[in-house]
Amino acid sequence: MIGLKRARNSLLNISTRVPPEILGSIFIWRVVREGDYRLGSQSHFDGLRKGSYSFLLVCHHWFEVASRTPELWGFWGNALGDWNKRYRQPVVAPLDLVLDEWASYPELVPGVLHALRDRATQDMIRKIHLRGQDPNLLASIVSSLTPDGESSRGKHIESIIFKPAGRAIIRGLSEFFARSRLPKLRYLDLDGALEISSLDHLSSQITRLTTLSLSFAGSSPAPTTSKLMSNASNPNLRELVLVHQALPDDVDKFASPLPLRHLR
Repeated sequence: MIGLKRARNSLLNISTRVPPEILGSIFIWRVVREGDYRLGSQSHFDGLRKGSYSFLLVCHHWFEVASRTPELWGFWGNALGDWNKRYRQPVVAPLDLVLDEWASYPELVPGVLHALRDRATQDMIRKIHLRGQDPNLLASIVSSLTPDGESSRGKHIESIIFKPAGRAIIRGLSEFFARSRLPKLRYLDLDGALEISSLDHLSSQITRLTTLSLSFAGSSPAPTTSKLMSNASNPNLRELVLVHQALPDDVDKFASPLPLRHLR
């Protein structure tokens, strides 16, 4: 009976005549957020509008097409409640991990951190954007994303934003950056009280960076940025912001002016 109903509906549903690739693209326009790498853009923490996935309930054909469209499943939302609902989604596309959480509830279910570790192990994360006021929550997420031992991951990460709010301190970032390899990183924004002993090891990994924003207000001690800036002269850097303790205090030691030819 189910097969007969679907056959009948397929005769009445004009969308079955549309190639699946086109129909899948329409679904992507409905769900996926627009990529925006402009400095300070609020879209970095945007979530999904209510009902974004309602098309899955229209008919079996639409559900099947959506299931075969990987780009639809690379975002969990930007709140803990969204993560708790969507972390079981199949690993078919790199994840845009976004958190903009200002409340302490709801808490993450245990399976979320295991899913994050699995994603990181498979190197299936494209963005890491974390903003919030719970230091323990932020630290547990960073720990789940940090490679174990001498292993290295992060080859597909394009954008990293860490913005703890108020007195929150994100701990464990030194290990995360030391053990990660970030050849595709294009956007790096570190803002707030961050526990990072040094950024020197990043100096050889930012050749594709287009935006660099560092503001270490409240970090103690603040990581030095001189070596990082000395090696930041790459052909892609367009936006540069250094605030508070991120300003190098030994600029006279630079061998030569930084050739930032494309700086806007």
